[in-house]
Amino acid sequence: MGIEPLSALHEAKHIGILQPGELREFVLALPMLQTLRKAAPDAHITFIGSDWHASFVEGRIDCIDGVIAMPGIVSFDEILSNHMVHLDTFLSQLEERYFDVIFQIHNGAIATNQFANMIAADLRVGFSGYMPNGLDVSLDDRGLFGGTLQYMELLMGLGQYCFEIAPHVRVRYGDMAALRNHFTRSYGKLLVVLHPGSVAALEYRWPVKRFIELAELLVQEGCMVVVVGALEEVPVIHDFMKGVSVPVKNLAGTLSLPALTALLDQADLVIGNDAGPLHLARALGTKSVGIYPLRSIRSSLPRFSLKERACMSALARCHRCTKISPDDSECSHEGALVEDITVEAVFRDVLSLL
Repeated sequence: MGIEPLSALHEAKHIGILQPGELREFVLALPMLQTLRKAAPDAHITFIGSDWHASFVEGRIDCIDGVIAMPGIVSFDEILSNHMVHLDTFLSQLEERYFDVIFQIHNGAIATNQFANMIAADLRVGFSGYMPNGLDVSLDDRGLFGGTLQYMELLMGLGQYCFEIAPHVRVRYGDMAALRNHFTRSYGKLLVVLHPGSVAALEYRWPVKRFIELAELLVQEGCMVVVVGALEEVPVIHDFMKGVSVPVKNLAGTLSLPALTALLDQADLVIGNDAGPLHLARALGTKSVGIYPLRSIRSSLPRFSLKERACMSALARCHRCTKISPDDSECSHEGALVEDITVEAVFRDVLSLL
């Protein structure tokens, strides 16, 4: 290769991070980015992501100096197969910066690495699948991609062994203003935010009926309960609202990401599936109780116990269709891989934090 990886990292003037993904993956990658900031304090770190990264990062994330939004991507396969009109222009824009090091942390797919290899850089680092990838330093994801520890393993491949392990996100003043358009907190009651949805596979989503039971217990304890979710999760929240018999404020499908950030920051506790809102709450320093499938044991479990609780499933197989996590295809049975987590167990953790 001709380049000593650790020296390349410490001496880098411009580092690129390729990850046009979802909120959960972004927050889980933040400890790696915070570590990069300390390892290369003089480098300009550019995040190559999605449109939402461009509007969210500034003023909230200290370890990123700038964001370049990719031009309306659906997938890297589509970009490469359709020879998108904007691709050459976009690559020229990146070439003007010329990265000393580029990190591909989106996934280990062939098309993703083909794209990463098109970006002008001295050293390319990233995840690989089971095929040759053209990267200078790579880590085989082995089907376990997407966790904080795995992002750290990439840095270990460069010889970097001192890490940040907790993500950090700040609230901007404008976030509070965005929230006031939809919600104003009434003080005197503890504010608990529930996220019953998840953009992940259905089998990893705790059953809605259990979130309903939990909400009723919380209201009995004198808490104010707010439920949140993205637009695509509104049907799940509709089922929740239809079944709940106590007062719950429904903000699903109405909050922008800045408004959601402010709400999670104001909350006394956030309870949710292993998804973006839960991990954003953790990064804000808000107390949280997470519902985690077995596959999360490596990828996304919290590292501290002062403010965080992890309700962990022991199920590796759906007992209805016998499909196995994470190596099999999705089984589509709601909660199949977290249904051993009881309401009583979650509520016990809730009481320990309130």
